[in-house]
Amino acid sequence: MRTERFAGVITAPLDQSYFAKIYRSIDLGSTGSILLVHTGGLVLAVQPAVEGVAGRSISSGPLLTRYLPNAGSGAYELPNGSDGQPRIAGYKAVRGFRWCCW
Repeated sequence: MRTERFAGVITAPLDQSYFAKIYRSIDLGSTGSILLVHTGGLVLAVQPAVEGVAGRSISSGPLLTRYLPNAGSGAYELPNGSDGQPRIAGYKAVRGFRWCCW
């Protein structure tokens, strides 16, 4: 009979400011944005910075419920952005990591 025992936990802290710095260097235009999202739905980083978005869960949104389960990359239309205009969201899952850029 084989017995297994708990050997410990390995963690890798993620410095969100690292991604924010990279994302700030990208010209997003006046209405563009970038989100780094864990596949569990947690928004890890957002640019431009919007109070309360990082740390929020989007697990019930279309990216994680409809699109990512069917394709590791793609694009889809969001009905309305913050200004009421439709948006196109592109995404790409990063192999070997449990987060996705959107």
